[in-house]
Amino acid sequence: MLDPDSAPIKGRQDVDGLAEAARNTIEYFGQYQTDAENGSLTHHIVGSGIPNRRGNDAVRSYAMKDGKLLIFWNEPDGRQFSRTLKLLERLGNMPCEL
Repeated sequence: MLDPDSAPIKGRQDVDGLAEAARNTIEYFGQYQTDAENGSLTHHIVGSGIPNRRGNDAVRSYAMKDGKLLIFWNEPDGRQFSRTLKLLERLGNMPCEL
């Protein structure tokens, strides 16, 4: 997930520009489970750009509003984050499993 307020890298994509972009990006992949009753979303992290997140679960709160997925979470250091994702329509019966 990219911070929507982050500015595009200007000019050449050098080490400093790429490092700044990485500071504004959270990336990981794996399967997830939802708990609609509690409004929670658990990501089972298989791979991540942050090595110590691999093999762990990330629990987030979520809500649906106007066709968008709102995700909220707190980091261990107390920082609070949120992201708004536009939901895309799935095309056909393409498998989405690892």
